[in-house]
Parts: sequence; C-alpha cells; structure tokens
Amino acid sequence: MRTSARERAVVLRLRWILVWAVMGIGCGVLSCASGPAPRDHFYRFHVDRDTTSAGACRLPGTLRVERFESDALTSGRPVVYQQDANSPELGRYAFQLWAGPPSELLNQEFVAYLAGRKVASEVLGPGARVPADYIARGRVLKLQHTLAPVATAVLELQLTLVDQKNRKVLVNETYSATQP
Repeated sequence: MRTSARERAVVLRLRWILVWAVMGIGCGVLSCASGPAPRDHFYRFHVDRDTTSAGACRLPGTLRVERFESDALTSGRPVVYQQDANSPELGRYAFQLWAGPPSELLNQEFVAYLAGRKVASEVLGPGARVPADYIARGRVLKLQHTLAPVATAVLELQLTLVDQKNRKVLVNETYSATQP
C-alpha cells in the first residue's frame, strides 16, 4: 500500500510536534530537578535612639521632614554592592532586599529619631500637609555594601534644614558613616 505525499507530510509534522513536546517536558522536568530557588532575605534599618535627653538644638515650632530623595540604585529594594572601594561599578544582589524602598525606611527612622530627641516642639513626617516652621530635606547619596578590602556597609546622606519663616538655610551638610 502506497502513502500519498500529503499523508507523509502529516506524519512528518506529527513527529516534529512529538519531538518538541518531549523536549519541552524534558526541560520542565530538568528545571524542577535543579532544586528550589534561593530564598529572599529582607532587611530593615534600626537606629539606636537616645530618648533620655532633649536634642542639642531645640527648634521653636513645627519641623516637617520631607520624603528623602534618591537615585535609581538607592530607590530600589535590592541591596547595592561594590566589589572594591575603588571600583566605579555597582551591582545589585538578587535575593538580598530591603523591606521597603531605602529612602522611605531612612525617612521613617529619621523622623522617629528627631521626635524622640525632641529636636522641635512638633516633628512631622512627609504625610503631614500642614504649614511648618522648619523643613528638613534629605537625599540618599550612597547606600551600599562594599566587599573589599574589608566588607563594610556605607551610608552617605545630604541633609538640609530650612527656616521657612525667614527663608534661610540653617544646615546643608553631607554626613557619611561606614560600619564593618
């Protein structure tokens, strides 16, 4: 019995479909056999607060801390790293994440710290849309894990304090800290 060209073409297509299906199932089985994906690790900031004494500079009036600004790297949740302190290249860990955007976490800690130290009569966060006597602004310049020569955590912030009534900048400083 002879088969027609059309029947041979159909059989050939069915073979290719079968081969691709077997390959797809095989790839699926192999990916499952590779083990579970690494688990995510989440981190928060914790600032030790000395609430036993009032702040050194007590502002008469209301202080509102605005949302901290940040660049593309420090606004994301992945922890940023640098292989070497002299390297210009930065990377992001895949499974090491902040619990929220770092600029928001730092902002919350800063507001709580200032309120605990009683730096002003009233300390408000960025959500308070009321007139304030003083405005504090912050910018995250650096927040990273530097691996070499010694593994360290690096934080660098630019902080500005403005007297709204007199339209005067009281503080405009950059602060940095490094911890092993």
